[in-house]
Amino acid sequence: MKLLGIDFGRKKIGLAFSEGLLASPLTVISVKTKKAALWEIANITERLAIEKIILGLPGGVLDKEIRSFANALTKQTGISVDFVDETLTSKEAITKMVEGKTTRKKRRLLEDAVAAALILNTYLENQAGA
Repeated sequence: MKLLGIDFGRKKIGLAFSEGLLASPLTVISVKTKKAALWEIANITERLAIEKIILGLPGGVLDKEIRSFANALTKQTGISVDFVDETLTSKEAITKMVEGKTTRKKRRLLEDAVAAALILNTYLENQAGA
């Protein structure tokens, strides 16, 4: 199954992709408007033939903003959205990139996409364990 992982943020949205047992960072979208971000994500889901979207929940809580984004995403793409607790994924992403000797400049560019990959890997691990 082809999956898209999303690390949602007000200024940047990290995306990751998986069609197997491991997720890979895909890209980071700069959020100019919610509508533009949704359009860009819809284009990516179509291009990659995404079958399910996995959205990180900050602190494991489905708040009003995340719920609104998820509903708009489903409406825009026609793809169902599942949720995963994303607590500390951004911090873990930075730690992994530092361990991998990623430059500071590249870390700033990739942090959200790596966090999205961690979110998606958590989902895949949970599915494998179920």
